[in-house]
Amino acid sequence: MAIQIERKGIEVNWFAIAVTAFVLIFIGATTYFLFFTQQPLIQTIAPIDKSVDELVNQVRVDKDSIVNNPVFSKLDSHNIPLPDAGILGRPNPFAPI
Repeated sequence: MAIQIERKGIEVNWFAIAVTAFVLIFIGATTYFLFFTQQPLIQTIAPIDKSVDELVNQVRVDKDSIVNNPVFSKLDSHNIPLPDAGILGRPNPFAPI
């Protein structure tokens, strides 16, 4: 009479291996594209529209005509005082409590 001991097969967790492989490939690809590839440069420079600059430079503002305007004088001033913030925090935040 012989005693036979069957060796139990080792079960492989394929899901864990697949997730680990995916994470490692993702980290490797991200590292490669962020640090080792050449970044594309701007191919063309946007043209500068100088006509707008010239128009803005031609505008002259007369302070008296604005201040003496009846529409400007009808505007109300809403000066709301800001609330006092009080004492915020401690004088020395690194001091022990």
